[in-house]
Amino acid sequence: MKIQWASIPNISSYVKQTLAKEASDIPLAKINFYPWHLLEMPLSSLKVDQDLINRHDKEELHIQRKLNFINMIKKGEAILPLIALGSDYFLIDGYARFRVLRDLGIEKAEIICQIC
Repeated sequence: MKIQWASIPNISSYVKQTLAKEASDIPLAKINFYPWHLLEMPLSSLKVDQDLINRHDKEELHIQRKLNFINMIKKGEAILPLIALGSDYFLIDGYARFRVLRDLGIEKAEIICQIC
């Protein structure tokens, strides 16, 4: 299955805006510590919060997000890259997209990450 990825013109700005909304508990100093880059990486490279995934799989909002991404992918619509923080590539934004890609057997994804 071919995934269409959304183009991000200013990666750093996108990350800061997204994390301010989705992960406001992450200190700005950590967000700004290393530059952000868009890479294609194996999903298996990401470190994920399995407890968060387990909770999301039971919550209607997150179930609906997964279904929306599945529909977008089936229609050939572009989805946003995932965002991973630090040298261990900890997933901080894109858990619904991550779960959908994993469930569809997609091995690689576009990931915005810090290169240390």
